[in-house]
Amino acid sequence: MTLSGHEDKVYSVAYSPDGQFMGSGSVDGSVRIWETRTGDEAMSPLRSGDGEVYSVSFSPNGKNIASGTQFGVVCIWNLGTGPADPRKLMGHSNKIQSVVYSPDGLRLASASTDGTIRLWDTATWQQVKVVDGPEMPYVSVAFSPDGQYLVSNFDGHVIQLRDAITTESVHQQLRGHTSNVISFSFSPDSAILASSSADGDIRLWDLKMCTCISTLQGHSRHVGAIQFAPDARRLVSASYDDTVRLWTLQDNIAGASSIVLDHHAGWAYSVTFSPDGFYVASAGADPTIHVWNAGSGQSVSRPLAGHDGAVRSVALSSDGALIISASNDQSVQVWDMQSGQPRLAPLMGHSAIVTSAVMSSDQRLIASISRDSTIRLWDAQTGAVIGEPLQTHKPSVCAVVFSPDARWLASAFRDKTVCVWNVATGKPSGFSPLDCGRAILSVNFSPNGELIAAGDVAGRIHVWRSESGQSVYEPLQAHGSFTRSIMFSPDSSRIVSGARDGAVRIWDVSTGQQLVAIESHTSPVHSATYSTDSRYIVTGSADNIIRLWDAATGDLVAVLHGHCEVVNSVVFAPDSRSIVSCSSDQTIRVWDVEAVLSMSSSEETSPVEALTSAGLVDGWVLGPSKELLLWVPPDYRAHIHVPPCSNIISRHRIVVKESSGGLHAGTGWTLCWGNAAPANDV
Repeated sequence: MTLSGHEDKVYSVAYSPDGQFMGSGSVDGSVRIWETRTGDEAMSPLRSGDGEVYSVSFSPNGKNIASGTQFGVVCIWNLGTGPADPRKLMGHSNKIQSVVYSPDGLRLASASTDGTIRLWDTATWQQVKVVDGPEMPYVSVAFSPDGQYLVSNFDGHVIQLRDAITTESVHQQLRGHTSNVISFSFSPDSAILASSSADGDIRLWDLKMCTCISTLQGHSRHVGAIQFAPDARRLVSASYDDTVRLWTLQDNIAGASSIVLDHHAGWAYSVTFSPDGFYVASAGADPTIHVWNAGSGQSVSRPLAGHDGAVRSVALSSDGALIISASNDQSVQVWDMQSGQPRLAPLMGHSAIVTSAVMSSDQRLIASISRDSTIRLWDAQTGAVIGEPLQTHKPSVCAVVFSPDARWLASAFRDKTVCVWNVATGKPSGFSPLDCGRAILSVNFSPNGELIAAGDVAGRIHVWRSESGQSVYEPLQAHGSFTRSIMFSPDSSRIVSGARDGAVRIWDVSTGQQLVAIESHTSPVHSATYSTDSRYIVTGSADNIIRLWDAATGDLVAVLHGHCEVVNSVVFAPDSRSIVSCSSDQTIRVWDVEAVLSMSSSEETSPVEALTSAGLVDGWVLGPSKELLLWVPPDYRAHIHVPPCSNIISRHRIVVKESSGGLHAGTGWTLCWGNAAPANDV
């Protein structure tokens, strides 16, 4: 299960004592409560206005959840009253990285980078103890399950055990870590303490003897969270090496073996067992929470990666190995074309919808444009932000594109202009902005780099020389309104345009004359592009359909069904063997062109191919004679993966296959679960 809803990094996740709910805290400033059975949010997000949330903890009776915030405020939320204002505990002067209830629920401990641990009486919410120490970048605190001890890391590498009531030091300090201690977990019987550090080591301590009895090595970076399982035989850890590990402890606790349970698309910040020990939940830099079955200790399938909002655009690297996508979830993501797996952690930084993202031809840079009025540049190898955002000061932005030599960046705005930016300096060119008189929806460079073309809301196409910004000719009245898509042919001699009226038109660049008109779409065309061999044009429309056309004649070659909402962007791979599309249904699909052409020329269509070749009629897959074969529930329709779709990037994926024994229909349809069909084909 993957829980989606947060808008930024998730720093903390915790189960309620009865395991029915889960709480999470995020950089987006919210605490969210989830139903663990369904993965749905149990109530509206809890927001206190005190900045980022670093830690959450349920009270032992499950009625309250405490959160530690960026501005040093502890917030106590009453879950019975829902998203009402929280009780706020004031006293810390810096961010609170750890909050935890005592086992009896009578006290709450909070640890801050201001160098203090504060204990609060949960009956009066008055502060009862303050423990001072040095200011540190990482501070953690935990109660032992028997309620006797409070453990903290107030002196860098050193661990200090304190009496949970008096806060006086007990036992000798635990020394052995060679870098800052980050997190703690007691075994259920309070006999063993596990601690993790910034160098990736996990140490197990015998509290009776105050000695280290084992060092667990496997992580390569900072281990931000650890927790014992309720059976004390397992330990789970989350690390900045992007992994979550499950450790199986030996009987004498002197050693352990581990497996990687999950890879996050970025740093893993928090991890926890469910109260029954059957499940593990983890959270990290990708704004999701991953939950999987850990009862058997077996590695399980990794939660599927995908966007949490409409996917607005897709682009490919020049070698065709990577897909770059922009989404309403305010992220840019980079995917492996073949596997569909993320190559980088989500590129986060925009504060509004990202409308377009592209990669430079030298594969060094990614550019993204957002409704937050900024253009951002990212290192395509590491995902790091490069320089300060380009401030456009124009709230309605539409598209961004690199010039073929990667020296220039063109952006389209609804303020009636096209801006051309010098990539090296981040400054507009000498002739920028280009004024069009009407709001601009699309922009593109010609492959030879000599021209810039843009489409506006009046249905016109503007063409300028890229060196001077001079118009080549008067704007072409290409469509009745809203020229949403502009793309040059590979030889720069033609332009294909798509518009709100559903028309697709091909133009001679040198003369401005129309060559071909395609009128088959019944809904706005959001994207149109040439194959790299110039044989085909592919279009994506608001009717949820992708169409493949003969570029010379305008004849329809194939119709691709699969997306269940608007198709926002389509693009051919550099070798013309694949088409990549994205949609408001939050999915990215990769289509095998050879399979598309084979299906379009075949007279026979298999039941599985019918899903794509004919789409769904009222949710039904139809056979050759329009007979009903399979009804697909609405929640599944966006996630069906069948030929000629060769890959789907989505949080959810459903694969439909035919039984090797053939189709069971008519009076024999019940054989699909009988002995006549192999179990793995049902």
